[in-house]
Amino acid sequence: MTVKSGNLGRREFVLAGSAAIATPLLLNAASAAAAEKMAEKNETYNIKKKLEYDLVIIGGGLAGLVAVARAAELGIKKIGLFEKGKFLGGNGLMCNTFVSSDFADYGNYNTDTNQIALYRRAMNTLKQTANPELVQRYLFATKRVTKWLEDRKLNEKWKPTPSGHPEFESNCSKNVESSVQGSRLGAIICDAMIKEIKTRSNIESHLNSPAVKLLTDSKGDVRGAVVKLESGDYVEVSGKKLILACGGVGGTNEALAKWLPKYHAPGDYMNYGGVKTCSGDGIDMAAALGAEVGKEMNIHLLGPGYAGGRGAGIGSVADDARVMVLSKKGERVIDETFMRDAQPLCNRVPGKVFYIFLGANSLKTILASSGRSSGPGGPQGRGGAQGMPQGQGAPGGPGVQGGVVAVEDIPTKYADDIKKGALCIAKDLDEAAKFIDCDAKMLKASLDRYEESCKKGYDSHLLKAKENLLSVGGPPYYILWSVRSMDSTQGGITTNKDFEAVTPEGKAIGGMYVVGDHVTGFVTSDYYGPGGAGFTFAMVSGFLTAEASAEYIKRI
Repeated sequence: MTVKSGNLGRREFVLAGSAAIATPLLLNAASAAAAEKMAEKNETYNIKKKLEYDLVIIGGGLAGLVAVARAAELGIKKIGLFEKGKFLGGNGLMCNTFVSSDFADYGNYNTDTNQIALYRRAMNTLKQTANPELVQRYLFATKRVTKWLEDRKLNEKWKPTPSGHPEFESNCSKNVESSVQGSRLGAIICDAMIKEIKTRSNIESHLNSPAVKLLTDSKGDVRGAVVKLESGDYVEVSGKKLILACGGVGGTNEALAKWLPKYHAPGDYMNYGGVKTCSGDGIDMAAALGAEVGKEMNIHLLGPGYAGGRGAGIGSVADDARVMVLSKKGERVIDETFMRDAQPLCNRVPGKVFYIFLGANSLKTILASSGRSSGPGGPQGRGGAQGMPQGQGAPGGPGVQGGVVAVEDIPTKYADDIKKGALCIAKDLDEAAKFIDCDAKMLKASLDRYEESCKKGYDSHLLKAKENLLSVGGPPYYILWSVRSMDSTQGGITTNKDFEAVTPEGKAIGGMYVVGDHVTGFVTSDYYGPGGAGFTFAMVSGFLTAEASAEYIKRI
């Protein structure tokens, strides 16, 4: 049963103001089978005209933008850029950390010794499961791309930034200082690339223009694509080389359920952080050519965290170790001290959601101590240190950001969250159980057991530390709906070290390169690799394939 609150069900809840992501949405779940059926349709298109280029780039995210800028710089005379969405930059606009900044751990990124050390560390982080040649090639090229960016005044100074979690300090990524105060590095780079593109007459860029099919010649090499322009007309675009940069599958429920069923199924809730245009188009088109797809795909999950906005306001309470956390069945299933490590458990509980349960005593006590810590909290942008708030899990928690919230102000200040179903203030356990959609007897049993542990100072159930045991107290009860967030996926099309898609037999599909988030091999399904891997791989793969394209085009 979907719980209704006001005129909106939770499934229709438009999340606003989340510290984790930009304009997040909870999208309606739909059948993965329908998405698969759509991908398999053999469409015919009424081609209105043909457009010829030296280089065709499908996808205007970070990888595509870097490829365009580098290709133009190298003298490719006519470049066509086709972007499915209404703006350029894609998920790159939300990136914040470049892997090459990890070289700061070794003192100087511009040495062979240090880049080998970074490669070894990355492969160890990946448990040796990634494509070693691909990882080696892209990491070794980061220093060239870094210098290329520095020439554009984009990386003025590398600076280590503590993550707030000592256990991650040895390998967490580093932020970079920028001349634009407070701006994300990805947005700065995308803006610079877009400005460069606009100054060059040899580049044609088209927005709201998705590619729907890749075209091949008699040898099976890619020679172009069918694109649906913003006008609605279908055109055939051709080039001497094509770069496929369509992004991952993190934009829709349908794509996630189809390609990452281990983590997402129709009906699951997800707090989306990426652009909705990332729906696996590139993977589908490559699959139609016989490419190996669907292997070693990774999702960059954050949370679970308060659906109304984690890391800000009352959302920070959800990260306090002294709360009580329940599953959709009304059962306590985790030592709340370790909520930041709850992603695997969250993937196995009903609906993949948790409920933060507080009462008059616990909420008042946590709010009263909110001034003890004032770390920034909330998930970082793409490429950050897994989106973990500072102070999470410590006694007293991180405190409530954006000013201390008084208990009596919550009904008014969070009226929208209440109306949309993210927060419930229940007068009794029956009302609380209705919000959670669980059995009231189960909820009472869970609460009684927890209160007994608090009274004794010993959690006989889940062995939560004594200092984190805090009595919930009586009504009113405050229940915060806690969902997983995500900001990107990686993988989908298997490539060789030269960024060419390959068949299941390992044969390269000529004529095109595959770059960015939908490449399989630089991260794997179980391990993400160094911080900022997606950000870095997007730039480096776009950069290197632009160079390879320019070399090929000039040679023929």
